[in-house]
Amino acid sequence: VAPIFAMSFLAMGIGFGVGEVAPRFNAIREQLLKGKNESIENERYNFAFASATGRNYRVYTLNVQKALLEHVEIETRRSTHQAGVLVSAEKGNWKAKRGWALQKGILHIMHNDSTDIAIGFDSLYDRALQETPAELRASEKAPAAMNFRQLSRFIVALERSGADVNLLKVERTLKLAIPVTCVIIALFGAPLATSSQRGGAAYGVAVSLGTTITFLILIQLTRAIGGHGLISADLAGWLPNIIVGTLAVILLARVRT
Repeated sequence: VAPIFAMSFLAMGIGFGVGEVAPRFNAIREQLLKGKNESIENERYNFAFASATGRNYRVYTLNVQKALLEHVEIETRRSTHQAGVLVSAEKGNWKAKRGWALQKGILHIMHNDSTDIAIGFDSLYDRALQETPAELRASEKAPAAMNFRQLSRFIVALERSGADVNLLKVERTLKLAIPVTCVIIALFGAPLATSSQRGGAAYGVAVSLGTTITFLILIQLTRAIGGHGLISADLAGWLPNIIVGTLAVILLARVRT
């Protein structure tokens, strides 16, 4: 059994490594497969975005490659502590060190329903909007092309836009849960290996295939359940490991020493 545990921990380490490396290759693969559709994937039209500061953005056109926004509106609702602000600009350019530079627009400051102070500007930096052009094109990203940290930022960006992110949260949890599966399967298979003499090598192969197929079915099932919000995303990601791990503990307790 000791070699089995050693191999399982080695596999878990490889699994964590693959969890970080695989997204990079997936991203490269998607880039190669895009081909003629690259210009379509590069743009996003007529969408709204809510920043971390509570401001609402409405954008008519986003071009990721050119780092360009066209026809932008930024709204900060009036409260008891601050005036309402509405900014409209024809264009916005992304500067890596300074953020979004809005061009040719009007700044409206509204202290109450009857007061509107309008100020025209040629250039205005919006330091509150820190999302990059790629992050604003969040709805077109593939989870398989991102590592855990990138997927977490992606989920936050979508949540601000009011999108349903349950399925993405399950995918994020699976990035941690699947590598641990190596240990779970080893624990589950160890007691079965001691009883494989009853059916020979064919019995062991059948049990291994059956375990793998069952585990894959559980993952797909819990992914769908968690994606629809019937259970929490964390529970959906870890539930297959919990079920098979519990069975593994029961089988190990029954193994003759």
